[in-house]
Amino acid sequence: MTCPQCKHENIAGSLFCDVCGADLEAAPAGGDPEIGSVLTCATCGHQNDADFVVCEACGQPLDDAEPASPIPAPTPAPPAADDQPPEMPPRPLLDENQPPPPVPSSSTPAGQVPGQLASGPRRGKVKLVVEQGLVLGKQFLLSDDRMLVGREDAEGQIFPQIDLTGLDEGYVHRQHAELTFEGTFLFVTHLGGHNRTYVNNRPIADQLPHPLNIGDTVRFGKVVLRVVEV
Repeated sequence: MTCPQCKHENIAGSLFCDVCGADLEAAPAGGDPEIGSVLTCATCGHQNDADFVVCEACGQPLDDAEPASPIPAPTPAPPAADDQPPEMPPRPLLDENQPPPPVPSSSTPAGQVPGQLASGPRRGKVKLVVEQGLVLGKQFLLSDDRMLVGREDAEGQIFPQIDLTGLDEGYVHRQHAELTFEGTFLFVTHLGGHNRTYVNNRPIADQLPHPLNIGDTVRFGKVVLRVVEV
């Protein structure tokens, strides 16, 4: 049924309009009512047929009632904020006095910022400091490209650069390990023997160079030393 007030199409058999609540019984079947075919009671607001003399709801005379004017259709609400497309952030203004960001080159190592210098242990700029052993605090400057770690044996003509004689009770082999520099990289290699070489409390494999970084601990037998910058 078409509402005589707001022209809303209601389900057939409805008594009141779903939008404005107007009385639908006064609406003529088969078409839209003409403006002025409904009288609104000035006392209770009930919509009466234009031929009624008194209000069918409250019984008050309808002499002063004026024909109801059609109610304009409701204005659709604007879409919710969630339905709005996200706004793109403004592009930053470029400062002409600022140099452009560096462009990565194919020669830049993975994970390294372009222009950043590689850093690491350098020969003559790093040392080993005893943290566990019979002589705490003893230091060994790593100044050669290749250094033997072990115990001195004059008879066997073994004179290691990192001589740990007297730092433990014989757990260090005479030729226990080797320290080598390759650029800014420092490696330790276990040369064999039952008493292992450990880096950060983990044993390393025989004859396989293992990298050492600043702050790492390395253990030969029972002597623990830390890699420290000079």
